[in-house]
Amino acid sequence: MNRFVFSSYVEADLRDIRDHISKDSPESSHRMMVRFVTAFRMLARRPELGHEREDLLEPSIRFWPVGFYMILYVPARRPIEILAVVHGARDVPAILNRRSQ
Repeated sequence: MNRFVFSSYVEADLRDIRDHISKDSPESSHRMMVRFVTAFRMLARRPELGHEREDLLEPSIRFWPVGFYMILYVPARRPIEILAVVHGARDVPAILNRRSQ
């Protein structure tokens, strides 16, 4: 069975996203969480699916879109490590820099 693990920030990322969406629609929030879990499982089975970003210093990080959000993960680790789940409009390099310190 292919698996995934969360970095220390991912649970807070998911909670923030859930709470934000729940303000307008608890049902939509639940559906988004299901979409994330489905994506995590798929990426664990096929970690090569995501794309890399050349503007990041860490080339081993891959990205996978889920709605307006991006899953950031390290495919080379087993199980894969989910580093963050962030809105696509956010400054991803700044988030990664803050979290690596």
